[in-house]
Amino acid sequence: MVCRNHGKIVREKGFILPVVMIVLFFFTAFVLFQIEQMQLDRDFFKERRYFIQENQMKKMVAADIIKKLQISEHLKEGNLTYPQGVVTFSIDHQQDIAEVTVSLEFDKDHQGQLIFFYDRTTHKIIRWIQ
Repeated sequence: MVCRNHGKIVREKGFILPVVMIVLFFFTAFVLFQIEQMQLDRDFFKERRYFIQENQMKKMVAADIIKKLQISEHLKEGNLTYPQGVVTFSIDHQQDIAEVTVSLEFDKDHQGQLIFFYDRTTHKIIRWIQ
């Protein structure tokens, strides 16, 4: 093939197709990498949301159980229902300290457990085990 502007012969024997294929390969690899990265980020934020939700729920549950303990000192077990999930608790009374065991269930596939010790004389949580 002859170039019209310079009059030189230009040889294009298979140069453009390999360059296009290489560029296309790198572009496709980049797009697939970004899709995978987006999926990992989505999973991370979903787990982070569950972690924060579980911690907030544990604090709410502890406060509500303490209120119930202040009303009825001989409470042994019970259930609490929240918009986020269901809570089952049992209380073991030992002198002035109540050992509270809590089972949390939210979003059908996430569960948590909490044990805390509540001192009824000082009205404070003295130990918190997750």
